[in-house]
Amino acid sequence: MRTAPEAALSPGASWHERPVVSSALTGVTRVRDPCRRMGFMIAGITFLIRIAAVAIFTTSAHPARAAATFEPVRVTDLQQKMLTFVGGQGALGKVRTLAFDFRVRSGEGDGLLFQHAYDRQRGVYRYECSCADFARVPVWDETADDRWQPAPDPPEGNRLVAVYRFPELDGTVYIDGKSLREPDNSRILRRVHSRVMNERAWMFLPFFLSSPRLRAVRVEPVTDPEWGKLHGFEGFWGEKRGDSDVWTAYLGPDGELVRSDFRLKHSLERSTTAIWRDWRWYGPVRIAGERLMPESGRRLIFERIKVNEGVSFAESLYEPDTRAPSGETDMGDTASSIVVFDFDDPKKAREWRTVNDTVMGGVSQSQFAITHTGTGLFQGTVSLEHSGGFASVRSPAGSHDLSAHEGVELRVKGDGKRYKLSLATDSRFDAVMYQAGFETEQDAWRVVRLPFSSFVPTYHGRTLTDAPPIDRGHILSFGFLVADRQEGAFRLEVDSVKAY
Repeated sequence: MRTAPEAALSPGASWHERPVVSSALTGVTRVRDPCRRMGFMIAGITFLIRIAAVAIFTTSAHPARAAATFEPVRVTDLQQKMLTFVGGQGALGKVRTLAFDFRVRSGEGDGLLFQHAYDRQRGVYRYECSCADFARVPVWDETADDRWQPAPDPPEGNRLVAVYRFPELDGTVYIDGKSLREPDNSRILRRVHSRVMNERAWMFLPFFLSSPRLRAVRVEPVTDPEWGKLHGFEGFWGEKRGDSDVWTAYLGPDGELVRSDFRLKHSLERSTTAIWRDWRWYGPVRIAGERLMPESGRRLIFERIKVNEGVSFAESLYEPDTRAPSGETDMGDTASSIVVFDFDDPKKAREWRTVNDTVMGGVSQSQFAITHTGTGLFQGTVSLEHSGGFASVRSPAGSHDLSAHEGVELRVKGDGKRYKLSLATDSRFDAVMYQAGFETEQDAWRVVRLPFSSFVPTYHGRTLTDAPPIDRGHILSFGFLVADRQEGAFRLEVDSVKAY
């Protein structure tokens, strides 16, 4: 026996015999009678028309904001797009040698010309210009009202050439082929280094703006008459925006840097716009050959760019190769040297303490131990995760009067990486450190001499321009540092630390 619903839906019943069936589960009413079905259809159409009218009125009275459907461009996507355009991840690290002429032109005339040559593998820089052009470059003076001041005591002569280890200031300045004496040598060399850092930043800015360590935020797009809508981001260095060098970058459709607005904390100009042009490939990297500053009419032109080609340096740039057969570098008579540290007592290892990037959230690791042969061994692993990238070790606090000496002499055996020697003249943990870098050779002993004039004052890895020279009569501690994004395992063995 069939139930009423089964009978109503039975295929055997004729269409006019089937009643209206309502489903409690679906809420759907099925109309089988044609007249009644037509009435339901008319009512439904009327109801839909009313709903549409209400929707149209509501939309016209309260239009939806465009932002509701606008999906912001992610800063990381823009940074990656720009990095890909200029060569991709790791491209800058493939630049072994670099040579270029940097010209600053305002209006008519040739402008100022500065010639650069950089051997990255040896860490050596050569900078050349006329003394007149060098004197026309202003310097920053925080004690002066106008801030930017003409270069003090311009060098007398025709041609200036400076060769030094980068980024340390262990080098010599030559005027018309004659080397300068101290303190003039260090004074001019510091000004040279300041110009080098500025001009290299102009050349490789896209790589720096793509760094994951750069703090950046998205900015609203702008409309350019040539490129149309440009998306961009604002990136800044420093503890806070108001005390930082801030760059705003706008990218073209392929990821090229089209326009940049920058505000430098050491600048009279609150904001300066630069238009980037003439992008070309030079080996593994793509470089813009010209930057135009519309407000001032200045043009920054990079000429004669050579990447990974033969770079010529003065013979006086390098020390003579006097390595003994054992692999040790002979630095001459050391009879006047005094021993500051040796490592003949294993208990001394406990007095040295490691300071790694874990203090700022990194994960690099290091250890210091005394070997069975009586040397100090500093080893570990540098990681770039969590914005890290350094490991260091410091000697116990003491008092070393080295005022009668010219510098520090190390006998070390490394792994081919670059290390720094740090000297502290302040007993506080978070204080200024004076640092000088040195190269190592794989499994080879060498003697390295670092003159006190080559030590650069730093704070949290940043070079200070207003710190006094190192007080060699009041050195409290020594230390070794591996940084500069040298990721991976490291090993530095130290036989002795002397003053010469």
